[in-house]
Amino acid sequence: MYGVKFRSLIATAGIVGAVLVSACGEDPATPTPTPLPSTGGTALKVSAPAIVSPSGGAALSTRNPTLVLRSALGTYTEQSVSYEVQVLTTTGDTVYSRTIAGGPANGQGTVSHLVDSPLNVRTSYRWRARAVAGSVAGPWSDGASGPVMFVTNSLTPGSSNAEFRDFFFSLTAQKNLTFPSQEAFIAMDADLVGAGIIIAKDSSGFIRGRIYLPTGGADKYARSVDVITGFGSTHRWVWNERGKTVCEGICP
Repeated sequence: MYGVKFRSLIATAGIVGAVLVSACGEDPATPTPTPLPSTGGTALKVSAPAIVSPSGGAALSTRNPTLVLRSALGTYTEQSVSYEVQVLTTTGDTVYSRTIAGGPANGQGTVSHLVDSPLNVRTSYRWRARAVAGSVAGPWSDGASGPVMFVTNSLTPGSSNAEFRDFFFSLTAQKNLTFPSQEAFIAMDADLVGAGIIIAKDSSGFIRGRIYLPTGGADKYARSVDVITGFGSTHRWVWNERGKTVCEGICP
């Protein structure tokens, strides 16, 4: 009888143990840790570099400007950085981008870069820069779009014949005018006139292939240049400086 009671007690204890295991679980789950907020560590801790030149709508006599910026300043350290520079249209389209060597981000000294791909003639542009180090970058010096910072090939009567020559051949290349024709001169008319150049025409209005560079004086025909030897696909543009000549035909 005592044996029966003993077995009954063991059975009861087993049932209680099973209930406790079922309620508590044999292996309590480890609590899931709360995620830490992101620190946003992708930004380079430096200031934006300052634009030195060109700026303020500067009129340039070149299609390859030299961009000058003042070094960025590190927030905590003067780490070594490079610079990404961009040239953009005034509406924010990037037309030129390079990463150039820099130096310590100490906010002192300047960094210069010569644009190695000719920009369009008589065109308004903006430019900006930012410090970079590996895959991280600092803030841009300016917005992508905004006021004009410089204009290419802004010629004056004081510009040299060589500067006008560069402007003329840059214009033919930009407009893909490989050989002289009346149509080619018409395509360049607004740009040439905008630079103060007179296009020689005969009394019927036929373009003769001679241009007069601006003199800034009373004699408007003292800087004549022949830019063709003939019309058609067998001819190419030339630059033969004639000096002072007499205007024949239509003389504006």
